[in-house]
Amino acid sequence: MKERIKRIDIGEIFNVCKSINKNRVYKSQFSELNKKLKAKYDIELSEQIMKYSRDKYHEVINVPHVFIRIANMLIKKAAKDMQEIQLKNPSALYNLCAGLEEDVTVSVNGDVGSFFASTVKAGDYRISGNAGRSLLANATAGRCVVEGDADEGAGYCNQGADILIKGNTRPRTGIQMRAGNIITLECLVFGSGLYMAGGNILCLGEKIGKDLGPGMVGGNIYVPY
Repeated sequence: MKERIKRIDIGEIFNVCKSINKNRVYKSQFSELNKKLKAKYDIELSEQIMKYSRDKYHEVINVPHVFIRIANMLIKKAAKDMQEIQLKNPSALYNLCAGLEEDVTVSVNGDVGSFFASTVKAGDYRISGNAGRSLLANATAGRCVVEGDADEGAGYCNQGADILIKGNTRPRTGIQMRAGNIITLECLVFGSGLYMAGGNILCLGEKIGKDLGPGMVGGNIYVPY
């Protein structure tokens, strides 16, 4: 039987990375980081991540894709054993929870960056803050509630997820949507439903933009007028 709750502090990951001595050669830095990750979280990063950081950023430790890799490794590991994951201090990192397949509840205390929970196949996602661009992009299932605002392209190419946005939305909500449902409580702005081919978009607010569903070939958009 799965355990109840796993708490993951993204800020703690930053602190672990910042504690590495950056005056040493890249390989030594990376080896030190892996020792700390193994001791603290029982995970290790591949050497390919070190090479990518070195070649692209000329830096190994304090780069976003390293933070994201560590965070997602911890999230995926917890999803296999836990009923609920609580994320603290998400710091608007992009790609968090990408590709999750387990039916786990993920509660986020703060704002998430672009492509949060992209390509997920299951899960219940609850965001207490705002969401960046392309929320739940290419998700085939799952449920998401955003207490704040969602940036442009929320539900991009939605394949079957259910998304509730309580705050404001931005342009192109539900772009290239194929299935699933998107509900907004405040507004639906221009370009929403762009190239939509299936699913449903429902707005319960009164702030409705122009040019909804441009190039739309299927699905439904409901607004209160």
